[in-house]
Amino acid sequence: MSGTFSNLIVKNAPVQTFSIGNKEPLLLTGVTVDNRDGDELGSDGEALGHNSDCFDVSAVSATLDGNFCYNQDDCLAINDGSGITFSNNYCSGGHGISIGSVKSGKHISDIKMTGNTVVGSTNGLRIKTIAGATDGSVIGVTYSGNNVQATKYGIVIQQDYENGSPTGKPTNGIEIRDINFTDGNTVEVEGDKAQQVYVLCGDGSCTGTWDWSGLSVSGGSKGNITGNPPITGFSL
Repeated sequence: MSGTFSNLIVKNAPVQTFSIGNKEPLLLTGVTVDNRDGDELGSDGEALGHNSDCFDVSAVSATLDGNFCYNQDDCLAINDGSGITFSNNYCSGGHGISIGSVKSGKHISDIKMTGNTVVGSTNGLRIKTIAGATDGSVIGVTYSGNNVQATKYGIVIQQDYENGSPTGKPTNGIEIRDINFTDGNTVEVEGDKAQQVYVLCGDGSCTGTWDWSGLSVSGGSKGNITGNPPITGFSL
């Protein structure tokens, strides 16, 4: 599929809303996913929304620009692919903007996150790889001009992810290389237990250029950076 997909409102999707898997250039714009009713409980006491990702992407040459997401899970989850731009989108109430969870054999590259707003989300900007995964990579991610408000983590990069329950023991089968924050990324976390930055890399698996000079953080606690990622231009 290629072309433009635009101007659609989706309300109360029960699970993931859009799965994007194009191999030719695609623009998704002017789309609103409104799962705000999922913030409430139904008559059985269960939440009305669950795993309600707005945009799951495994694509080549996809641009998602000027969309709105109100949900309880990832606003964006990139699981595979290259040449993906996520720009000028509004994300509210979920788990923020994610790359991953990256599984074995998945390769993600040339990703641009620019001009997005994240509010009331558990996480802000996140990269997560599956514990024990091998033969995969995340290469070339650039964040610019993003404005983030989060309640748990502002920036989180972890190589210990396991079905929602991180192991705390990172593995190094997925390379994470060239992760850069340029030009005015502002991240604020709310709450004493919230962490501005949490990075947990495996042994030698976070490599390349990590220029974070365009990142400004505030609120909560500073967090932790472990595993010796080659971060320059920023420190906690």
